[in-house]
Amino acid sequence: METKLFSLILLTAIVLVGLVSAATDLTASLDKDFTKADDTVVLTIKNPTGSDITGVNINSIPDITDGTNSLVIARDPTGTFTVLANDEETFNLSFSGDASDLILGTHSTIVTIVDGTDTLDVDLDFINTFCSNGIREDFNDGSAIFELAMEIDDLDSTGFGAEDEEWYPLDEIEIDVKVDNDGNEDVDDVTIEFCLYDEDNDDCVLDEDDVDITNEEFNLKDGKDEDILISFRLDPDEVDESGKYIVYVKAYSDDKDIGEENLCSEEFIEIDVIEDDFVILNDVQLPDTVSCGETIDVSADVWNIGDDEEEDVAVRIQNKELGIDKTIEAGDVDNWDKQDITFTLNVPEGADEKSYNLKFTVYDEDGDVFESEEDDEAIFNFALKVEGNCIKPVTSDASISATLETEDVQAGQEVTIKATIRNTGEEETDYSIGVEGYEFFSTVQSINPSTVTLQPGKSQDVLITLKLNNDAAGEQVFNIKALFGNDEVRQGVSLTVPDGGVSLTGGAIGATIRENWFIWVIVLINIILIIAIIIVAARMSRA
Repeated sequence: METKLFSLILLTAIVLVGLVSAATDLTASLDKDFTKADDTVVLTIKNPTGSDITGVNINSIPDITDGTNSLVIARDPTGTFTVLANDEETFNLSFSGDASDLILGTHSTIVTIVDGTDTLDVDLDFINTFCSNGIREDFNDGSAIFELAMEIDDLDSTGFGAEDEEWYPLDEIEIDVKVDNDGNEDVDDVTIEFCLYDEDNDDCVLDEDDVDITNEEFNLKDGKDEDILISFRLDPDEVDESGKYIVYVKAYSDDKDIGEENLCSEEFIEIDVIEDDFVILNDVQLPDTVSCGETIDVSADVWNIGDDEEEDVAVRIQNKELGIDKTIEAGDVDNWDKQDITFTLNVPEGADEKSYNLKFTVYDEDGDVFESEEDDEAIFNFALKVEGNCIKPVTSDASISATLETEDVQAGQEVTIKATIRNTGEEETDYSIGVEGYEFFSTVQSINPSTVTLQPGKSQDVLITLKLNNDAAGEQVFNIKALFGNDEVRQGVSLTVPDGGVSLTGGAIGATIRENWFIWVIVLINIILIIAIIIVAARMSRA
């Protein structure tokens, strides 16, 4: 047993010695990466040992490829070589081919150094930069050194994306960029350029002409910095549902004595465009300002950003203040495609002059609101400014009440009624006061005043004097009316004339017969005498 254990240990030691001896003692490094401006790099191979290493060679270097595009790599000198003890050898590596055909980003190959049976691999990169000739953050023109550096300080996405690097179509994007001049010389004509780069199609789908840049060109004094804000809304027409995108920003000097080829700095951020079972609105066309009473045309694009067709999509538009509640059928919408909708909205004549929020809600075939992966609802808000021709219809109105003023009223005598006119409208109003239906039991003696002018909420008394007919008796009805403009208000009044007296419904009019009893006694005696004379005369004629 001990013999087997010793043999196993010995075998392990032999294998380890073999592994150590299999690793070359050489080291290697590159002075830089390939760029469009640097078609040659220096490879340095060092021998840190105290013995010469002979028969060293560099294998044929594979091309740097990008699809059908390629760069052919060559070295100089060629052939095998010896690296002396504690010494080094250098080689120039260069490429041939059209570097502009490669997409933006890093492309790699491997340089393999052979030392007998041992190998050493070194990564060799070609970086196709947004800067036209590669990143150049300092430039020596022979008399001064210019420096320029930039960085993306912050990226903010507002919309449906869960992360700032995850974008939904229609998300609002803001990119904060800082440009520094850490040198001792002013840098003039600093220029900012932007690219939303589509890796699959090798194309800037958005550039500086498609976004808002707060300061696209400026001069930068030595030791100073400049903050730049780049903002835009991600248009679904410009991106694909399965594409890979990179945000590139560069700052360079466009000064004729320097130029981008000598002084340029850039930064990039990789972006995911989200594909979701979600429907959103884009390109909602509303007038900037509308007048009261106006009918406006509205249009919008209904976008399906999912990978399945959505059926029976509907959009509801609402604003309670304007009395707007309308549902528009968008119908079926193919995946990553849009459906146009158009409709009209009516703005009320009496609306307030201000901005109103129109709420657009997108519903699926089951009448449910679409929701994103983060459970955000497909609700979109747009401002509608109402201004002009917004004269609210002002209402004019009145109320009338009446009370009896005359205490001793008799048929054939005058009675006075106090009518109180109140302005219950919203504007100053002129009222003409009159009566009607009185002709059957009286005549109008006076209406004082016959016209009144009242502010809203104010009232005034009007005295109406009627002379009752001698035969006025029982209940009599007439109207007091107030005329204003093309309108009028009427109030019915009921008068009762019982037993020769007069009363107004709700109050007493006239006196009782008891107040004139002696007159009625004389009348009764006269009637009796007349009847007696008639009887006597009749008897005498028969005799």
